Amino acid sequence: MLKKLISLLLIVVLFTISSFSFAFSSGVAIPNSEEKVVGKPTDKVGTIVTFVDANLSKTSPLVTNNLVYPMGTIHEEYDHSYYYYDHSAISAYNVGPRCNDIFLISVARGTTKTLTTTKTVSGTIVFTTSVEAGIQDVVKAGFGLTSSGTYTYTWSLTQQFTGPPAPYNSRDYYGAINYDLYSVYVKRYDVYRVYNGNAMTGYNTYYQGLTTVNGVKIPKAVQYSVDSIQ
Repeated sequence: MLKKLISLLLIVVLFTISSFSFAFSSGVAIPNSEEKVVGKPTDKVGTIVTFVDANLSKTSPLVTNNLVYPMGTIHEEYDHSYYYYDHSAISAYNVGPRCNDIFLISVARGTTKTLTTTKTVSGTIVFTTSVEAGIQDVVKAGFGLTSSGTYTYTWSLTQQFTGPPAPYNSRDYYGAINYDLYSVYVKRYDVYRVYNGNAMTGYNTYYQGLTTVNGVKIPKAVQYSVDSIQ
């Protein structure tokens, strides 16, 4: 019984070794690195996006309508509103899916190379819940994204890439987009013009509340590599 057990173990070991050797001899590409973050948006507290609330405009009397107010009559008239990017908090890293993968460069063992042309990858913000358009705009602006919500990262010509260690012969580098999950906090303010009679004397600003936007997926640029024997 013991001899049979030993024989069985030897067969398993030999099969494992032969399978491993086949993987190397057949030139199978073997991932050797996890994703490395090479670029990501940085949010800016205090970013503001202004807008006009049509409902408030309808209910506010306008001096331009030639309404006459005697001096000493203090009143307010709606001017505009704005969303204020207050802060954000990250909920989870690398929530994916990884997308927009691009090939960067292939480097042989024992060598170092730089790109001959710049490489660029782009990704777009994802709102996983229903969010008002104006709030979407301030979140995009707060993270420095374009109006369409796009983040772009470019690998420069000066960046160096190194080849793999033995026994691998080449290392292929790739870029891609991944996502981190955020909660973003946005405040709303309404602004009114203040008049004494028909003479404007300043503005009053009224805080209208805080909106928490959960499930915001912010794109970031990542890099990874794959080693192979061939």
